[in-house]
Amino acid sequence: MPAKTKVVNTDLVYRELTNVNARDRSAYGLNHYSKFSFKKVVNNIIRGRFISGGVSSSQYVSNVEKFKDLLSNVFGNVEITHTDLSYQLVIKRKAGGQVIVNFYYIDTEILRDINEGQLYERQMIQKLRNANYTTQLEAEEVSGQDVTITVNDVSVGIELKEKPGAAFGSATLEFTGGHWRLKPSTKQNPAIPSIVTEVRALEKINQQWYINKGNYVPNLRATKQDQQILGEVRIPIQARHIREYYKKCDYINIKGKGLYKLKSDDPLNLGATLFDPTDSYIRVRVQDKSNTYRYALELYMGTIRVSSIRTGLDGDLRFLEG
Repeated sequence: MPAKTKVVNTDLVYRELTNVNARDRSAYGLNHYSKFSFKKVVNNIIRGRFISGGVSSSQYVSNVEKFKDLLSNVFGNVEITHTDLSYQLVIKRKAGGQVIVNFYYIDTEILRDINEGQLYERQMIQKLRNANYTTQLEAEEVSGQDVTITVNDVSVGIELKEKPGAAFGSATLEFTGGHWRLKPSTKQNPAIPSIVTEVRALEKINQQWYINKGNYVPNLRATKQDQQILGEVRIPIQARHIREYYKKCDYINIKGKGLYKLKSDDPLNLGATLFDPTDSYIRVRVQDKSNTYRYALELYMGTIRVSSIRTGLDGDLRFLEG
């Protein structure tokens, strides 16, 4: 075992975390050491991420506690606190100040869903670039449009969806002053407040989500406890509400369903089917995003018939030329 040192700084703590030899991994029981990655965020803060890869959260917790033992042996007393699966180790300096290590558990199933959507966007943009329909490099270079393409001097905006079950627009809620409301945000799509008002969503959320059993009041920052207590609320909406959310786009491409127009106009004269799903709804839930929770309000579509342009942008692109 290494001898205790009186010197504590971020670089030394980082070095201990990232250079644990095989003998110490075995001695401290760091059985899943390879799943951790560390990054110095600011002068005195280190971020530790654990990519689960199917490993249980209890194993993650056990390994974090072993890191505490390791750092305690090297630097002296180390304090540990946590909120659900977000752990924090605090190593105090003798001359004042402290070094903080924040640990996060990343569920690869959640990460996979996020990455698949982003990967799909990149792949489709590259495909359209190769065919000279766009010069775009990343999604949303034009606000509100995943990709902008030009065909025969006509430019249109397209929303890209990797799967029909993805959320079609979202916002965040907050509990304040004894009631739920939309959390103010400059990034919020301006269609959300009008949709929420029209279907009286906040009234229904306040009726179903403020459950004052005992002393329970929803936390300002959502937690797993809130997720367990509140459950989900679903509020029916019409297809036009989702079309309103994407009003900056002319078309939407859904993998496996095809290319649809989002307005009555069909600017590329493709004969595309109107995006008009049935049984669409607002889904209100406490969303777990890599063990960071939020009060989410999301739009989901129900059932939709396959478009007249069935393969859409996922197939041969020559249909764009008419």
